[in-house]
Amino acid sequence: MAFKSRRFAPRLEAFDDRCLPSVSYSEAANMLFVNTGPEANEIVITDNGTDLVVTVDGEALPVTGDITQVYVDAGAGNDTVVYNLTGTLTESRLIDVRQGRGADSFTANLDGQGVADWTSLIISAYGGGGGDSFALNAEGVSTAENSVLNVYFSGDAGKDTMTFNYLPSIELGSVSLEKDQRR
Repeated sequence: MAFKSRRFAPRLEAFDDRCLPSVSYSEAANMLFVNTGPEANEIVITDNGTDLVVTVDGEALPVTGDITQVYVDAGAGNDTVVYNLTGTLTESRLIDVRQGRGADSFTANLDGQGVADWTSLIISAYGGGGGDSFALNAEGVSTAENSVLNVYFSGDAGKDTMTFNYLPSIELGSVSLEKDQRR
């Protein structure tokens, strides 16, 4: 009986693409959720008082709704998050930033801007492990009657730095600046 030679020829099959995006975002009602991965990212939120533009590493997110609340989870990595108010705030806004491990920074720039009557601006930034830095630049800020300006910075493990550069122009509303600096 003759044997047939069975020749084995190995073949490779390509796996599905395993690339994971370093940034994801989603909208729900009037909320925007931005999540970054372990890489260092730069997130800039520019607010003209009525509309927001959010960029991550120079790329604008295609925000479609009327966003009044922004939640950022910066993940691990040495991330930078900046909030710029470039006009009088006429629509209430909530900015909530959670920084992960790494030497992260958060800066809120409100210089020369205002918060209109019956409007609130609430900014919260929380540090993760690592030496994080937080800064509020709010010189010449105006708060109208019945308005609220609330800024809260909270550190975590690591030597964090927190700076409040606040010098009001007109302060008729409620203003609260708080920090919880743990070492």
